[in-house]
Amino acid sequence: MTTRRNFLRGIGGAVIGLPLLPSLRARAQGAAPKRLVFMYAPNGVPVQTWWPTPGASVRDFTLNEVHASLERYKGEISFVGGLDMAALGPGGPHARGMGTALTGVELQSGTMPSNNGQLAGWANGSSLDQHLVQRLEPGTPFPSLQLGVRADNFRSTNMSRLSYAGPGQPLSPISEPRTLWQTLFPGAALRPEDETLQLRVMDAVRAQFSALRRQVPSDEREVLDQHQARVVELQSRLAQQTGGSGNGCAAPTEPMVADVNGDDEPDVDNDATMRRVAELQIDMLATALACDLTRIATFQFSNAWARVSYPWVGRLATNHDISHTGLNDQISQEAWTDIATYQAELLARLVDALKAIPEGDGTVFDNTLIVWLSEIAVGNTHTHTNMPYLLAGDLGGTIRKGEFNSFSGRYHNDLLVTLMNAMGVDGDRFGNPELCQGPLSILN
Repeated sequence: MTTRRNFLRGIGGAVIGLPLLPSLRARAQGAAPKRLVFMYAPNGVPVQTWWPTPGASVRDFTLNEVHASLERYKGEISFVGGLDMAALGPGGPHARGMGTALTGVELQSGTMPSNNGQLAGWANGSSLDQHLVQRLEPGTPFPSLQLGVRADNFRSTNMSRLSYAGPGQPLSPISEPRTLWQTLFPGAALRPEDETLQLRVMDAVRAQFSALRRQVPSDEREVLDQHQARVVELQSRLAQQTGGSGNGCAAPTEPMVADVNGDDEPDVDNDATMRRVAELQIDMLATALACDLTRIATFQFSNAWARVSYPWVGRLATNHDISHTGLNDQISQEAWTDIATYQAELLARLVDALKAIPEGDGTVFDNTLIVWLSEIAVGNTHTHTNMPYLLAGDLGGTIRKGEFNSFSGRYHNDLLVTLMNAMGVDGDRFGNPELCQGPLSILN
């Protein structure tokens, strides 16, 4: 049963929620919202084929094999190297890296085993995405989204959580496409009586607008009128039984995942369906950003256990096993390159989708930054030195793009500070303050 609360949450939190007048005024004046997405892939990178080849300047670099799918966007992506992650405290290197990646602090003591048997608890602080939610109060239906692909595969522990609302407060990602679809677009598959309810609610909201207009100051009325126009537009769409609007903001059809086990249920945690699930999740993330359902998101491709394989690229060994071989194992390094290449293609798919959605004089991608990261640098050594970071986009010109910068002697906490500043939150420290020197010199 669709309740009024669910209806308002599903299509109206950012559209008919009256507290959003300041946000609407900003958009009316031409200020598009900034969006930040963290994309995680496990167990580091194949260093020989992942890192670009540097040139005479930071803008003169050559993409390596893994990022061939991003060649068309070379001028809009950047690499950040040289940063160390001070993954301190209890737990194995994968767990410490996973917990520290977005929090900048150590894990708590606890009883969760890492893959090497060391014990630890959850991270001891808020992650950057949640810090931004708390400081920016974006006012979207979903202040942030946590989603992924097989994020809880094998075990749900500190090795499978990136986002933290606070110390010891992990946020679980959604890995099932239909659950994500129902969460983001609850009105996309309504029964006739539910559609009638939605239209009645819209009529009531229009009446509230008329009453409110007589009460607000004159300088608010223009924005309120624009707000009401969007409500009228929504009502028209509902009457036509459509799922959304143009410009990329349309509720997708119900996502379908194959039943490969024969139990009449979609098998979303399966090597055979992982590619399909990944594409569905990425496409719904793009739609959520386009519809302003959220502006901050994390996307996990599996987790630090990495007990998944990639049969569609011809690799049947697990991500973990392949990534933990030495650089002299040519066959495994080729397999690792194939896996990383697919992950880069998934990133390119998200860039493609956001670039296809108009916003102002540009596209949604123009006001977005996607940050690719991992919990360790190299699988077989478990090192946290020279951590790999790829940045796609520039947040509306806030971040310099098309560069390969290296920052020797700096910790990744400084990158977190940089991203915090780029999103409009001041400060020169994030996470463990002893591991911060301030923002990196990649801000415009």
